[in-house]
Formats: sequence, C-alpha cells, structure tokens
Amino acid sequence: MRIPKIEKVIVNFAVGQSGVPLEKAKKVCEQLTAQKPVESKAKQTIREFGIRKGEPIACKTTLRGHQAEVFLEKALR
Repeated sequence: MRIPKIEKVIVNFAVGQSGVPLEKAKKVCEQLTAQKPVESKAKQTIREFGIRKGEPIACKTTLRGHQAEVFLEKALR
C-alpha cells in the first residue's frame, strides 16, 4: 500500500479589494505561514464589485515539504 505524500500547500487570501484590507490579509498570511506572501492581481474588470484589471486583490503563499506538513498539522487540529 502506498503512503500519500504532500507535494505543496497553497494558502490563498482573496480579499477582493486593494489597500488596507489587502495589507491586513498579507500580515495574517505572513504570521500563519512564516513566509512573505505574493500579491495576485485581477484578471478582468468587474464593474459591479469595483475591481479593475491588474489591481491587486489577493495574496498567496506556497508551502512545500516539511513546512507544508507542519502547517497542515496546525490547521487540522
């Protein structure tokens, strides 16, 4: 029988707007993962939500190897 192996864990915070809320999400993401998050930008303009194409609206961090296992153990407790 095979033992499952975790390749990576991606932690994503989709805030939906730039500015102060995104900065707070980046701080939380950095505290949870102990890594600096990367901003994700909007792919298209959505007028109803006030989002413009290219505007940063989310942040994410990719954890691999031992860090991914430790994060999952903490998160699933």
